[in-house]
Order: sequence, then C-alpha cells, then structure tokens
Amino acid sequence: MLKPLSLAILTSLIPLSLQANPADTSSSNMLSSIPSEARVDFMSLNMPNGQSRMGMIGIHYGLNLLPIPDLYTGVGMYGAVTGENGGFFSFGIDNNYNPKIYKSLYLDSGVFVGGGGAHSTDVGGGLMVLPHLGLGYQLGNERITLDYSYATFPNNGHISGSQVMLGIIFPSDLNLFSPGTDSSPNSNISWQNDGFYLSPLVQIYHPKSGTTNLLGEPQSSNLGLAGAEGGKFITDRTFVALRAAAVGKGNANGYMNVMAGIGYRLPLTPNFYFVNDVFAGAGGGGNIQTGNGTELEADTGLAWQITPQLAPRLSIGYLTAPDGHFNTWVGSIGLNYDLNWLSPNNEGELHFNTSGSNLSYWRAEIYNQTLFDPKRTNGASGNINLIAGNLDQQLTPNWYLTYGTSFAYQGDHSGGLALGDLGAGYQFNANGTWHPHAALLVGAIGGGGIDVNGGFFVEPELGLRHDVTSQMSVDAAVGRMKSTSSGGLNSTVLNVGLAFSFGKLVQAQ
Repeated sequence: MLKPLSLAILTSLIPLSLQANPADTSSSNMLSSIPSEARVDFMSLNMPNGQSRMGMIGIHYGLNLLPIPDLYTGVGMYGAVTGENGGFFSFGIDNNYNPKIYKSLYLDSGVFVGGGGAHSTDVGGGLMVLPHLGLGYQLGNERITLDYSYATFPNNGHISGSQVMLGIIFPSDLNLFSPGTDSSPNSNISWQNDGFYLSPLVQIYHPKSGTTNLLGEPQSSNLGLAGAEGGKFITDRTFVALRAAAVGKGNANGYMNVMAGIGYRLPLTPNFYFVNDVFAGAGGGGNIQTGNGTELEADTGLAWQITPQLAPRLSIGYLTAPDGHFNTWVGSIGLNYDLNWLSPNNEGELHFNTSGSNLSYWRAEIYNQTLFDPKRTNGASGNINLIAGNLDQQLTPNWYLTYGTSFAYQGDHSGGLALGDLGAGYQFNANGTWHPHAALLVGAIGGGGIDVNGGFFVEPELGLRHDVTSQMSVDAAVGRMKSTSSGGLNSTVLNVGLAFSFGKLVQAQ
C-alpha cells in the first residue's frame, strides 16, 4: 500500500521554510518580487477497456520559491473535455523546471502529483502522477511548449500511458510583503490596482424539460450548487474570471464544474451595472449526462456597488453540455469583493510607500486531509486520504475567512471524491509563534460513494499552527464533518500540512 501523500508533500516543501528569512523588522519594509508562471496545457490519455481517449485541459500556477532559478512550485488542476468521462477532475502539486537552453529555446520539464477521478474512470484510489519532458519556445512574452508525458494512476488504477502534451506559459512576477512588514511610507514609488476580486457563489439549476441523467431517469428536479469565482478586471468594464461550483442539494451528488470566462459590465447609474458574461469549461459527475465534459454557459444580470469593495450580483443564464444531454437554466447570486491589491507600475528597487494604504494578510496552505471511515453507499470502507488546498484571508489579527478544496488520492474506491468549502475562523495568540485556531466550515462533497445525500456538509474544527519562519508554518487540525441532510456522513477529519503567509498592499478606502 502506498504511503500517504502527505509525507511526500511535507518532504518536498520543507526546504521552502528553511530558505525563508526569520521574522525580523530590520528590512521588513522591503517588497519581494517573486517570479511566477501560469500555464495551460492539453493532452489526450489512452483509456482502458476500449474507451475513447480522454482529452484533458490543465490550469497551473507556480512560484520560484526555492533559491534555484527556473524551478517553479505550485498547484494545478486537470479536467476532462473530450472522450466519454465528463466530470473527471484532478487537483495536485506541480514542480516545473524550465531553464533557457539557447536564445528563445527552453527546456520544459516537471511532474504533477494529485488526486481525483470520476464515477466512470478506473482510477482506483485517485492518485495521479504525471511527469513530462520537452521543449519550450519564447514567442513575445509567452512561451509555447511541446512535451512527452506519462500519466499513471498507481493506487490500484488501470489508466497509464504516454502522450504528447501541448501548452502555453505566461511568465510574470508576484509582489509580496512578509508578515510583520512596517507600514511607514519611505519612497515615491507609484502603484496601480491589480483589479482582482473574489466572490462566493450560490446557483440554482433548473434543467430543461426532457433532460435525463446517465441512468435514463428524468433530471427534472432543481439542483442547488455552492462555489466561488475569482477574476480580474483588465479594463474598467471588461473582466476575466475562473469559476468552480459543486452540487449540495438535489439528486446529483458528485456533480461539479470548473469554468473560465470573460465578461463586460455596462454602467446604468454610478452604482448599478448591467453585467454579461460567457464561460467555457469542464463539468460532470453525479450521473449528469455531460458527455465528454465540455460545458458552455452565458449569463446576464445586474450588479450593485454598495461600497467601494462590495458588489452583490444577481444573474440568470443558460448552461449546455454540447456532447451530452444536459441543458439547464441557471440562476446565480454572488457577492463580488474587490481585493484592492496594488502593485508597483515601474521597475527598480521597491519599497512599501503609499500613505493611506495598508497591508492585507493572506495564507496559502497545502495539506493532507484524512476522513476516518466515512459512511459509503458503494460497499467500500476504511479511511480516505485527500490532497487539499486552502486560502485564508486575515480580516483582523485574529479573525479570518477560509476557502478550500480537496480531492481523494487514496482509499477503497475513493477516486472521484471531491469537496469544496468556505468558512470563518479565529486565531488565538496572533503575536506569538504558536497559534491555536478554531473554524466553522460549510461546503459540498460528492463522489467516491460518500453517503451525503444532497451534498452539503458542516464541519467545526480545532487546530494548532506553529511559525517556523515569518512566512512558513506547520499546521494540524481536527474536525468533524457531518451531512446537513439525511446522509450518513459523520466522520472525524484530520488535516496536516504547510502554510505560506504573505501580505499585499491594498488601496485605501
């Protein structure tokens, strides 16, 4: 049996904490500019038992955290868009090394390790390992890549094989402050708003008459979904966004989608906007008949800018799976929260400088999550291990909001189990190196035969975090995950992982 992936995660990330500077204030007003890269790639996996090949799109983001040039560590996600396995998703850790070879030619190499699957794929426990090796070529600011890759699901899965992987890389820099940064202005650097926003999302799907699921049953009842959207305004009126949602109510336990899109807002008054958007992505699970997984959605609605940072949004739309038989009206309610992140708009040595502005603190965490013997409906039993990622927003030195997702990689027939959650927490002793904390989470879970009925769950948790350096910490938490409906899920949860803390300069309100 494979050892828990948490050992590999912690072992590979420990050097990150060792290279970070200890907490001090001697140079705490300095701004760090960390090289980063976003990448999108596509590959087509050979499937067992005569199934059609499964085409997958990957979205990745990495940072050059280690003192090794051209080595990027981060997270990524794959979703099925061609073939017969709509609803396949995998979330995990990326390590990519891509140094320049000659002029515009680069080496492109790396490995993705994650968890995921779908109801119709033979992935065993869900563990996915994907190394790749190839070349990249610089075209302007972007880089196109052509790689040989090998995909395998070693935890009792039956998918393996080599394939060509095509991709594009978008290099950039991420400007961050260390926790404890002195906010005294000391230079005349000018700044600009990055235009990023976050929004919790609640959706109602009203399937079109005549829609059936994979079992041939009418898909006539409404579905309730919960999720989140993150985006960036590229002009005052135009934005791009990434959206993810999962079913928490209705007869489609396990359905989720991840979509990217572009939108436009038209001012009607100084505070009201007419908003339109179009999204495309991957979705499936829960016996929803999405075919190869490709989904398209268009929405129209209104947004109200009630404060400079908050804008409730109400919209109606239509979603279709062109290769499947899923067509539904969509009602959405969101609350756009403008992060007001600022970045310097010139080059050179950078300092925290803008009077009237302040720092917003965040914490990104990667960890192993264990569900202890959760009740199942597929005859399976035993513990389930998931790879999980969290983003915490520190509202005050004590209170924080948290957003997270997890995908199974080990357990009896656990492939395809995934969850998403959000919640609020309180951190004690915020000025020391030990931080007891408590949080209350709500979310949606499905797949892997988990007995949750509609899909929604609630989870109170208690934990303890220890700062190894000013930016890196180790964290452990224990909680209790319970279905909010008539499902039998009522399981103890253990989380163990590493967290990276950082600050962003935000615009004064």
